[in-house]
Amino acid sequence: KLQKCIILGEADSGKTQFLRALAGDTFSEEQACGCGLDFRVLHVASRDEVEKVDRKVKIKFWSARGMDRLPECFKNTFFDDAEGYFAVFNLAKMETFTRIRELVSRFRRAVPCPLARRCAMLIGTHADVKRNHRQVSEEEAIRLASELDCVYQEVSSKTRHGIDEALQTWFD
Repeated sequence: KLQKCIILGEADSGKTQFLRALAGDTFSEEQACGCGLDFRVLHVASRDEVEKVDRKVKIKFWSARGMDRLPECFKNTFFDDAEGYFAVFNLAKMETFTRIRELVSRFRRAVPCPLARRCAMLIGTHADVKRNHRQVSEEEAIRLASELDCVYQEVSSKTRHGIDEALQTWFD
């Protein structure tokens, strides 16, 4: 089965590096800002504890920069058949956090499927940043995740902290 997951987030939120980390790519300090449309297909293995069988699923991850500038018809096509999302923000950049509600609301209007709400995560990137450089507190992020009815996870694409856990949580 092929599942589709959308990665939502503002410029500088860490979407591109997060997607690269999910795919197992090496982190690069020189990584340029992502632009346009990016996608990866991952094969994920999981254990179905009810049926006591291993299962493999393909997940297609889509990420786009500049969603605000895309025509409405393309936005709807982009979201078509999505079974969930990662809403990504940078812990060191408050402006990437403030628009998460709007991005998630747009996604939910375009994809009213109940499954898309179940497969939802709020991701705080740059978890390796020093505490005094954080602009978004863990408490603020947890509060927003509760409001959005989704799971919250902090990750670092640089150190890979939380990357595998986020993928497994989304998948399960």
